Amino acid sequence: MSDLKMLAETEFKWIAGKLDYDGELLFVRYNLTAERWMENPEFSVMLRFFVPFNDNIGLEDKLLNKTSQVNLIEDIIREVVFSSITSIHVMCLTNSMMREFVFYVTECEDTDQKVKEIHQRISQKVTSHEVQCMAVCEPDWRSYKRYTQMEKVCIFIS
Repeated sequence: MSDLKMLAETEFKWIAGKLDYDGELLFVRYNLTAERWMENPEFSVMLRFFVPFNDNIGLEDKLLNKTSQVNLIEDIIREVVFSSITSIHVMCLTNSMMREFVFYVTECEDTDQKVKEIHQRISQKVTSHEVQCMAVCEPDWRSYKRYTQMEKVCIFIS
């Protein structure tokens, strides 16, 4: 885990693409560098945050016109998670209804309470949108694998 702490956020490599997921367009951005820690027993809890969009405009308009607001929310979520628990931000999923931020975190003595505190801190800082939270034990990283191994329509590397 020490190399995770030493790796600067700018050194992470992200891949983005869009795919058809059950008949709906889904934009996926995932952290390719996170594969280094895939299935590491220390990162056994998947922590997910869902931010429903507040309007009914189309998905492409959301991506073009709403990203600055959603990016601010992403920054807040990342700041709170990173300052609260050892974690890796592995993925963002965007569809017409919401954006989801996915982390894998280390399990601690009182993970449930820690997750509640993190969610509460985020909810206090984000007043423009509802932020939903869910944590599940997922030591095999199956959610990360499911989206990173799907065939994408187009891929961008950053």
